[in-house]
Amino acid sequence: MNSKQRVLNAINHKPYDRIPVNFCANRFVRRKLMNWLKLNNHIDLLNHFNSDIVDLRDCVKPDYIGPGQQTFRLENGVTENFWGWRTKMVETPRGTEEQFCEFKLQQAETVEDLVNYNWPDPDWFDFSDFRQKLEPYKSLSVMASGGSVFQHPTFLRGMDTFLTDLILNPEMAEFIMDKFTHFYLVFFEKMFENAGDLIDIFRVADDVAMQTGLLISEEMFDEFVAPRLKKMIDLAHRYDIKFMLHSCGDVSPLIPRFIELGVDILDPIQVSATNMNLFEIHKKYSRQICLHGGIDTQQFLPNASVGEVKEKIRETIDYFRSQSGYILSTSHVIEGDIPPENIDALFNETFYYQIKR
Repeated sequence: MNSKQRVLNAINHKPYDRIPVNFCANRFVRRKLMNWLKLNNHIDLLNHFNSDIVDLRDCVKPDYIGPGQQTFRLENGVTENFWGWRTKMVETPRGTEEQFCEFKLQQAETVEDLVNYNWPDPDWFDFSDFRQKLEPYKSLSVMASGGSVFQHPTFLRGMDTFLTDLILNPEMAEFIMDKFTHFYLVFFEKMFENAGDLIDIFRVADDVAMQTGLLISEEMFDEFVAPRLKKMIDLAHRYDIKFMLHSCGDVSPLIPRFIELGVDILDPIQVSATNMNLFEIHKKYSRQICLHGGIDTQQFLPNASVGEVKEKIRETIDYFRSQSGYILSTSHVIEGDIPPENIDALFNETFYYQIKR
């Protein structure tokens, strides 16, 4: 069974030869791991960890043909991209991180202010050779990611301001959400028209929860997020592509809604959050949605010994071996506070423990 079939069987709750795996780490960690393992490129890193999935945002992108540069440097180490998001590299206890530092639309007061903003156009990207770019990854299950309807608007408006808009200025919140929704619908349809038969998963990231509960009420999710998210889900399904929703925190109250909307895969199962026990969620929704993630990056992986990592992996495999509906991965993109030895142990034990059994 190849990686593509293994992943699709997991999503469709069919038997697989082994639990599929997805390695995902930020670019600083990937660079460190390649140096540590003496590997030359991203595909070698995926192969080393026996990853069944490749996330295209890490390696394959359409050509930018829009005005100016796709990203450019401002003063004091600040970088701005074509959306106008402004970020800066900072050193944190977790290692080097790219953090948002300014929000260009935070001071906007009316919808007219938003209308006059220089919104990007999906035609700024050329997909004509995108299919050829996927050639080196055809042995893996391919995941297209980068879309958002709720979280990305906060990168221009600021989280506090945007959440306030949902209550006091809903017309402004909806205007921004519609701008992002429309852009990503057109952007990814261009991608799928060019190479949709080679893509297995469409991943959208919209964090709607904290570790102890939702960021917004269930009613606000239904009003503002669900209709726009449904458009993304329907786009994926039109091209026979599975839909993955990434949402950190305690999203347990919304899981039935996710299923009703048509979400095929829920990521990342942040087990350190309230009510997000991986096994309990699977028992409750085992035939309705596939789970992705669940290996804790917040406390466990940074602090565990190699032996403890292997023990956790064996426990997880023993539960899911005959269950299906699960893709083994971490509960967040791997960051710099996790020792390379633990990362190596996680993915190697996942592979070899199943092979030996």
